Amino acid sequence: MEKNLINYLILPKGVQSIIFKSYVYFIPFLYSLTLDLNHVRNFLIFLLIFGLFEFIINPSRYQLNDLADYKGDQQRQYHWRRPVNKDNKFLVLAIALSRFTLGTSIAFFLDIKLGYLAIAFLTLHLFYDHFAKKHSPILSIFAVSIAYPLRSLTIFYGLDIPLTQTSLVILLSIFLYSTYMVVQWRKNETFFILQNNLFPKPHFKFFSNHKINFLICSVLLVFLFVFISMIASLAKISSDSTLLIYLLVFFLTLIISLSSKDMLNKISAQSHNIIIAFLFVILTFNRFLIALAIALISTFIIFWYHRIYLEKFARNYFSKTYYDKT
Repeated sequence: MEKNLINYLILPKGVQSIIFKSYVYFIPFLYSLTLDLNHVRNFLIFLLIFGLFEFIINPSRYQLNDLADYKGDQQRQYHWRRPVNKDNKFLVLAIALSRFTLGTSIAFFLDIKLGYLAIAFLTLHLFYDHFAKKHSPILSIFAVSIAYPLRSLTIFYGLDIPLTQTSLVILLSIFLYSTYMVVQWRKNETFFILQNNLFPKPHFKFFSNHKINFLICSVLLVFLFVFISMIASLAKISSDSTLLIYLLVFFLTLIISLSSKDMLNKISAQSHNIIIAFLFVILTFNRFLIALAIALISTFIIFWYHRIYLEKFARNYFSKTYYDKT
């Protein structure tokens, strides 16, 4: 267990989790490339902020969360098994507070707004850990989801990107996508816990209720609406062109919803041809065609992910035992 503890103290969630969350940093960085020609400078600042928050500051929040939950996690085993126990909890606490203090000090040195964001992350975590997840499933969802656009804000502030209408739509789309992922993840997590008679997590009745699927689909559709609005805003196309894209996406959504999972898998098997067609569209330099292609391809990917991939991934993920049972 000593090796696992050392790895945990360095990166509590592992590299895979950091890579998964990188999209919320990449999106504002890519947006910055359309505003500022100093791409090398922006890329270096992006790497600095990403490394600071994902390798130093945010891991401290994960460790504080595990300290609060380790007794229940030990009873659940599987994915929740972390090398935190009553013998090393003070060591984990010292490491968490030390890395947060170090990371926040560096953030304030770089930019006062980054320092305040670091404090906002910790405040949000304390609110989630000691109030939201105990008293309200909606507040717990919000507390987790809002942390993702806050991550994006670190890049906006670090690169001095103005918070215009377009940038606010980008942040809103990230928040909605994060909300969808949080609710979907808690649903799959809760069903796995119930099926295996494991120690329950807070609000398991809420996330195991069949009505949760209505919430998931509602958030997904709102996200899709905002996402298309973001594409239209970035492409700077007319309102008529945007309306046409909405209509085409609506019909594609109906077709995908009525299609079987087998049909979706057959279409995804032809993804190489779809990519080639998309490359030809880009070469036309027509903003409407590019925006339309992105909207349609993204819609298919989102619903394939929603209907097929996520459930399969969750089933494999939760059944793994990350640490040896003791």
